[in-house]
Amino acid sequence: AESIALSASGVIPPAALAGARTLYDLHVGDEHFHLQVGNGQMLPRSGPAPVAPDVEMTCDLQTFLDLVLGTKKAVDAIESGTLTVVGDRKAIQRAIDCIFDVAPAGPIYLSA
Repeated sequence: AESIALSASGVIPPAALAGARTLYDLHVGDEHFHLQVGNGQMLPRSGPAPVAPDVEMTCDLQTFLDLVLGTKKAVDAIESGTLTVVGDRKAIQRAIDCIFDVAPAGPIYLSA
């Protein structure tokens, strides 16, 4: 999942991240990593967030992949219970808008 986040971070349009300064903590299956969003960039990092995150997200690997590839909307995953999100309401909405529900600026290449 962290590799998927790293790959996706390079294709999210910088305009979608403009003005954002947020720390996300993600539990995807057995993996735990965090995303630092700031200065128009999203930087995936291994392990838990170094300070209290603005948002914590938990899902399985398939849900994360579906969200990143855009085959599932975050709101649908939340409603179905496959994605749980806790934190500041504005930061949660920004996560949904900036990370999951944007069209990538280019292809996302994944390898097995």
